[in-house]
Amino acid sequence: MPYKVDWYIDKQVVHVKMWGRVPVEEYAAYFRDCFDAYDQSDYPTVHTIVDARCVLHNPNLLEIKRALPKENHPRVGWVLSVVDSPANTLIRMVVNTVSKLSNQRLRHFNEVDAAVEFLRHMDPEIDWSLARAEVLQFSPAEPTRSTADGIFPLAPA
Repeated sequence: MPYKVDWYIDKQVVHVKMWGRVPVEEYAAYFRDCFDAYDQSDYPTVHTIVDARCVLHNPNLLEIKRALPKENHPRVGWVLSVVDSPANTLIRMVVNTVSKLSNQRLRHFNEVDAAVEFLRHMDPEIDWSLARAEVLQFSPAEPTRSTADGIFPLAPA
C-alpha cells in the first residue's frame, strides 16, 4: 500500500505520506481516509500535509478526477503538497489539477519543514504543543495501514 495517513497534530493536522506507484484505487482510499479524519475533528478546519516526494508514478488525470469526492468536506483547510522539484514536476501538475477540481486551498513546498512553517503562519489557532514530530519522520519500511484497519490505527489513543 503506497500511502500512510496519521495525525501530525491530533484533530487539527493530518499527515499523508505517499510513495511508489499510486494506483487510482489508492487515491480514492486516501480521499476517504482524509474525509474520515475531518469527521473525527471538532475543529472548524483540518489541514492536510501530503508528502509525495517518493511517488514514482500516478494514474492519469481523468482517473484521478473520477476518484475525487463529489464535494469538498466542510472542514477541509489548507492542503500542503510536499513534492521536491524538478524531479516530480508532473506530480505537482497532478496535485494542482486535483486541487482546482475540488476547490481546495493548496500550496506546494519542496520540504515538509517549509509546509509546517507556512501552516504556523496561516493558522495561529493550531495547538503546536500537540505536534508529533515522529509522524513527519516516516519511512516506507514502517507498518502501514489498510483501509480495513479503521482510521489511523498507528496514532496514539
